Amino acid sequence: MPRSRNLLSAETLRDIHLSAIHTRHKWDADPVPVIAELRREADDRLDILAAAAGPWAGFTERDEDAQALVGAVMQLELPGLDEAIELGRSRAAQSVHATPPTTH
Repeated sequence: MPRSRNLLSAETLRDIHLSAIHTRHKWDADPVPVIAELRREADDRLDILAAAAGPWAGFTERDEDAQALVGAVMQLELPGLDEAIELGRSRAAQSVHATPPTTH
């Protein structure tokens, strides 16, 4: 059986990976190693780091358990980070965060 090829681009895979790092370390008290891991995994793609980190921080900023990492992310100097944070805030402000009920 031939191996399946991943249909996702390298940029999309990196975004997914960076987003997973945020989620995995949400409760860490020390954000310094997490930020170092994010920078290392983003490599020179700071645009992808901003696109993953900003919405996560904006969406998660009211979660008391995530304050250390949210604060550290919001202090990063990344192009486009402020806009990405606002995107996360707008998503958090939406009234429904669930799968709609079935209608059959």
